[in-house]
Amino acid sequence: PHAVTAATAAPMPSGLEPGATRAPAVEGVAIRRGYRPFRWLTSRGMSDVVIFHNPNCSTSKYAVGVADELGVDYSVVKYMLKAERPDRAAITELVGQLEDPATDLVRRDANFAKLGLSDEDVATEAQVIDVLSEHPQLLQRPVLVKDGRAIIGRPKDRVEPFLSS
Repeated sequence: PHAVTAATAAPMPSGLEPGATRAPAVEGVAIRRGYRPFRWLTSRGMSDVVIFHNPNCSTSKYAVGVADELGVDYSVVKYMLKAERPDRAAITELVGQLEDPATDLVRRDANFAKLGLSDEDVATEAQVIDVLSEHPQLLQRPVLVKDGRAIIGRPKDRVEPFLSS
C-alpha cells in the first residue's frame, strides 16, 4: 500500500465527465450534472479510499498511519495546497456523502473567529458549502471517503472501523 497525492496523479477536472452520474442534491445548492469529483482519483487505477489530509495535523497523520497499518490502498488529497483544493462541486458531493452533520466539516478555530464567522454562518448544508468554497482551510481533518460514504476522522477511534468496513 502506498499513498499517492492527487497532484501527482492528475489534475482535478474542472468540468463534467462523460458518463458520470448526478451528484446528491443539497438543499439550496446548484449542482453541476454529472460531476464526480472523487471518481477522478479511482478512475486512474488509484485507490478506493481518499483521505483529505493536512500533514501538519496529528489527527490527520494518525488516519494515514492507520491506513498504512491496515494495508489499505489510499489516496491523499492535501487540501491545503492550492493545486489540490476541492472545488465547490467536490465540496457539495462530499457533503452529500458525509455521515456526520455537515456543520461538523467546518473547523471552529482561531481562523474561523478571525473571519468573523459564527455557528449561525454554517448551520445548513448550503452555508457549509459556501464557507468551505471560500475558505478551504476551514475544512475539518481528516476526512475519509470510501464507497460513496465519508466521515470526519474525529475522534480518532472512528478511523479504524471505517477503513476496515
